[in-house]
Amino acid sequence: MKLTIDYNTLMNALTYVSSASNSPLSLESNRMIVFVVSQENLSVYGESATIGAITDIEKGNYVYEPDEGEEVAQFQVKTKEFMGFLGTFTVGRTYPTNVVFELSGNRLNLTVFEEPCEGQPSYLKNQSHWIFELTPLKKSTLESMNIGKGEDVVMTELLKVYVDALFPLLSNQDSAMNDSRVNFSDEYVYVLTSKTFTLIRNKLPECMRGVVLGYLGIQLLKQLCAQYDQIYVSKNEEQSKLFISADNNRIAIKFNRKMPPYEKTLSTITEENYMVVDRLMMKSILKRLKLTNDKTNLKVNLDEGVLEVGNKRFFQNVPLNEHGGDLADFQVSVVTDIIEDAIIGDDESYLEELIVLANRQGNAYTITFKDKSNMWLSIFRVLAK
Repeated sequence: MKLTIDYNTLMNALTYVSSASNSPLSLESNRMIVFVVSQENLSVYGESATIGAITDIEKGNYVYEPDEGEEVAQFQVKTKEFMGFLGTFTVGRTYPTNVVFELSGNRLNLTVFEEPCEGQPSYLKNQSHWIFELTPLKKSTLESMNIGKGEDVVMTELLKVYVDALFPLLSNQDSAMNDSRVNFSDEYVYVLTSKTFTLIRNKLPECMRGVVLGYLGIQLLKQLCAQYDQIYVSKNEEQSKLFISADNNRIAIKFNRKMPPYEKTLSTITEENYMVVDRLMMKSILKRLKLTNDKTNLKVNLDEGVLEVGNKRFFQNVPLNEHGGDLADFQVSVVTDIIEDAIIGDDESYLEELIVLANRQGNAYTITFKDKSNMWLSIFRVLAK
């Protein structure tokens, strides 16, 4: 069997496939890229425990020369080895053109052809060969390639609001852990981590409600948002999967339904004690504070009308644009990363004024960050000083 395909076409087809098949949560031996080719279609597939991604390449964008009597060829290669080899070809003095796959028994001979760039000597025209040892395809893997098409339109400009704000808060660990999952409830999209509890009102369509997605699923959604204006999503309740379509890509993301409760936490928050400060000014100060390893002290000075922000090595006052309630005794010491995580999202997409709510309960404060849009809030607890 011989398969010839343009280098750039192949690399584009591997965008989502390689992400799905290279999960750090999968054993190295299970990280594979699958090829299924016939005269009518070429499919490239990768999967992890929670993600499956397939990209179809239409007839005319590749050349398939089957062995005698062969109608379909199926094989898989190790993701790390395969992507590592292809990733060594960058445009400099030469550029890659075609990639040729030749199967012989349990071996794959991969050849990459290179042409000299304009102005470079002709002797640079070359070809590189790499031999891959192949392993048998599992029946379960081939069955997993049956990924349905998404049907409901999801505009990525809206979806991007959620993934851009919440993805940086996630930890790439076991998908069963709260701090590696995003919960899409009817009312909020939210993340509960060891540092903060962040919620954004859910304006997404029904297909993006009642599901909990892990780190890899959100990572793939972030990639899709960067490439497409809209994607198509279907929620398959029976298989507990989201089916997503975009162009010639189909993705399956496993979801679960068990979400940590948030109602009790929200019921304890009041807006009686509040202050309003400049969001950008606060973030600028936090960058300086992160140059040290000290905690950040926050103290309200009502006489000066400022929030004192600093530590042993640096301090700066932030004017209180508005304030109300009993803040005279407000003084806490917080890990700087927690404050930074609580001010979510891209500054251009959020209001300039940051509202800080301080609810004291015994010897601790529940501190809430939000703005006047009432679209989001971040909550954390800290001991009073």
